[in-house]
Amino acid sequence: MMNAVEGPAAAEAILIRKQYRHPTRSMLWGAYLLGADATGTWLFSPAGTRYRAEQDGGVLYDDAPKQNTLHLSPRDAWYFARWDDERVLYIDAARPTEVLGREWRYEDLYLDLYKRGDGRMIIDDEDEFVAAITAGHLTSEEAAETRSAVEDALRAVEALAEPFDEMPWQRLDEAVALSLAPLTELPAVKRGRPNAG
Repeated sequence: MMNAVEGPAAAEAILIRKQYRHPTRSMLWGAYLLGADATGTWLFSPAGTRYRAEQDGGVLYDDAPKQNTLHLSPRDAWYFARWDDERVLYIDAARPTEVLGREWRYEDLYLDLYKRGDGRMIIDDEDEFVAAITAGHLTSEEAAETRSAVEDALRAVEALAEPFDEMPWQRLDEAVALSLAPLTELPAVKRGRPNAG
């Protein structure tokens, strides 16, 4: 089970950066650490949390969606997942998350799996994935790991297997009940591709 969070004061806030390889851009937002279990680390972004898309030192957009979102950074797996209170599950194929100080960073590898509230499942951005392979933006090893991660996730979602069963929806409801404040403060935009420094 997830480590208990006693209340708003007990929740540590971190930053999540979704890094795109080509074109070089990223998305940055805040989240609270809820706890960890055998699957990975669970994080939560309350409704009204600020999301910012960046490219070449500029801002593509800066918004504060009204959805509450639960995130899962799995242990050593090639995806990053999130559940929102519109009952949509998103799974980004991604390299395993790196933790750089307060910033949790994962690199998007083009393919996405969505499961909507009505049960429909979609594998998205297949054309971008193929184009990235053709252009040499993904190595053959990365392409194989990405495809395997998406196929494994699809089977798990279809079977309602952990962690894609009902438990994340319960965790999302529990996180909403904590009444944590939206995270609206983001660091200044940096020029160029974010690095470990």
